[in-house]
Amino acid sequence: MDAEDSDSSLSEVSSLDADFDTMHLESDSSDEEVTDEDIDSHTWNKIEPESDAEFVEDHGLIEDVTPISKDDTINPIDCYRHFITDEIIDLMVRETNRYAEQYLQSHEISRRSMFHQWKPTTNEEMLKFFGIIIEMTFIQMPKLKYYWSSSKFQQDPIAGLQHSETVVVNLLDGLLGCYRTVHVDNFFTSISLATRLLEDDTYLIRTLRSNRAGSGNEVRQKKLRRGEVYGRKNRDGIKLIMWKDKRDVLMISTRPSHSATLANTGKTSFQNERIMKPKVVLDYNRGRQGIDFWDSNSQ
Repeated sequence: MDAEDSDSSLSEVSSLDADFDTMHLESDSSDEEVTDEDIDSHTWNKIEPESDAEFVEDHGLIEDVTPISKDDTINPIDCYRHFITDEIIDLMVRETNRYAEQYLQSHEISRRSMFHQWKPTTNEEMLKFFGIIIEMTFIQMPKLKYYWSSSKFQQDPIAGLQHSETVVVNLLDGLLGCYRTVHVDNFFTSISLATRLLEDDTYLIRTLRSNRAGSGNEVRQKKLRRGEVYGRKNRDGIKLIMWKDKRDVLMISTRPSHSATLANTGKTSFQNERIMKPKVVLDYNRGRQGIDFWDSNSQ
């Protein structure tokens, strides 16, 4: 680059710097004059009630669903099968069987593996599978395996609990109505059983499985330190009492004398401290002796 070119370039740069400074000063000057009204030219007024536009039915997804029933009534299954078509089921069955075959060929399967029981699935089986998936959203079971069980009591938890209640009530035939206190195995224990017995002037004490706390989940989920007790009572007089020992102990009781307080057991620890437990636990321990005796003699 020669001297003339260098001088020319420096002159052009100086000119650009001067133009930039002028633009910057003009911008600073104009900023001082800008107001909120200049930025937002919309006029804000009082909100007056207005009517929404009427919904037009031909907007959105419009599909003609073909009813399966003879009276041409469109049922929920018709709508479901309108979208989950035979073609989709065919595809899922085909790909499921393909994946299973590839898996079995590419993995070493032990002699006792359940994979040896695999059989190619079918359209009918796939539809049943989807039916169980839908049922899971409406019926809550304590364990996933119960949805696949062949036991009618595990397939229908409502029927199972009702059956267990009926067993207890039948065993108490002639013994109800005298304010006796019943101790049963916690397989039979439920809030509905406690309600049923209380209606017949009979008390119930027992540990309660955590998945049967129902609307009393607040008690089950309470975080306690060892030795603490917490409880709640519903309008029927049924009490759920949580006590923290080495682990959480959830009790159900309909006895009026039971509360979420600690009672002296009359015993002391190695540190010569009084051992305190809820009264419901003390009464439960006395009552369970009969159950343990029966269990030991029935094996």
